[in-house]
Amino acid sequence: MGEGSFWVSRPWPFSFNNRSNARSSFIWSPFFIKIITGTLSYSGIPNLESLKQLEPIPQWVYAMDNITHSFIVSFAVIGIVYALKPKLTWPLLAWPFHILLDFPFHTKEFFPVQLFWPLTSLSVDGISWSHPAVWYPNVAGIIMLFIFRYKKNLFNKL
Repeated sequence: MGEGSFWVSRPWPFSFNNRSNARSSFIWSPFFIKIITGTLSYSGIPNLESLKQLEPIPQWVYAMDNITHSFIVSFAVIGIVYALKPKLTWPLLAWPFHILLDFPFHTKEFFPVQLFWPLTSLSVDGISWSHPAVWYPNVAGIIMLFIFRYKKNLFNKL
């Protein structure tokens, strides 16, 4: 078997890594394929207008958003779970915590968070995630988190 058939016989993303790193190369392969084929497009940060192009958004999406972003629903579910399996309650508190962190970053124009649905349709007109004052610190925080986790893993291997 010649060198050419070696490259053809293996998926190319795996060719650049050893077997222990094959999983990560598989995850990155769509990104590299898009770079090579020229289909990777970057049009800047996502904004409200680019998301509105996805319309018409089905009504069930709005219904699910109301259900999953309501303190009433989240605490009702947590109460039911507490009655059945109290040990599972602590992780479920991430749900109302998510709502608490999420509602300031939704505008009334696009997916307003109805905090006390189905009792009221009260929502807050917040700052969009695509606003630079929110977007760049969010991305910077995610990058710092990955760097921290990467360095922590390197330290643990020593």
